[in-house]
Amino acid sequence: MDLLPSPNWAKIDNKPTETIKEICARIMQGFTPESIAQSKEHAAAPIVGVTLDDVRRLIYSRLSRIINGERLTIQETDLDNYTASALYLSGAADFEQQQTANGLPARLTKGLLFSGSLGSGKSSLLKALKYSDDIVLNNGWTVAATAIKICNSWQVGGFQGLESYISAKVLLIDELGREPLSVSNFGTPLNVIQYVLQQRYDDRRVTHVTTNIDDPDKIQQLYGDYIASRFLEMFNVFVWGGDDRRPKLGA
Repeated sequence: MDLLPSPNWAKIDNKPTETIKEICARIMQGFTPESIAQSKEHAAAPIVGVTLDDVRRLIYSRLSRIINGERLTIQETDLDNYTASALYLSGAADFEQQQTANGLPARLTKGLLFSGSLGSGKSSLLKALKYSDDIVLNNGWTVAATAIKICNSWQVGGFQGLESYISAKVLLIDELGREPLSVSNFGTPLNVIQYVLQQRYDDRRVTHVTTNIDDPDKIQQLYGDYIASRFLEMFNVFVWGGDDRRPKLGA
């Protein structure tokens, strides 16, 4: 099984000698009041001049740090998920030619949902997307947290503790479904993730998610009819295959 991402996946043709630092500097030079305003308005509206190759290299660079270049392997079928993510982040129209797991056409106006087994690489890609998204879509407007951390923020800070997750232009939620269903803040119980997702849907804000859940009925059981009926409006669903690819003890 090949290491992923392979060097070919991150290969660039137009600027083969450009370093990651130089790519970031070039992107930053493209920031203008107009492009910043556009990026604030639309989640998938990168700076003019940012190419698919730029995004692929940014994702690859971050993944190399996260997995140390040697720790994570994935199946060939999952390469499509990496490519779809890069197309999405670059704002490429070709993203909408991708086919999602449920057969619906992909849309740039929706978030990404990665569903798959433990250790399949979903969380690593989500972290790499956060790093790349901060650069391509203007640093500081993307918030990332596990579902459990978001619940803890409610437990400690109440509604004020959830404000940054609700108001973020883009929110990345890792490990959706592993959090407790109801969490109390000084005696007030709340299905925290249900509440955050509902608020973000109502405000038309983009959310990206990783989860081990692969059954729509489970979504309904955890988050109710309101979220379940709007799930496909919120997310482009991509499924990861295979078993846990992380190193095993004694391996």
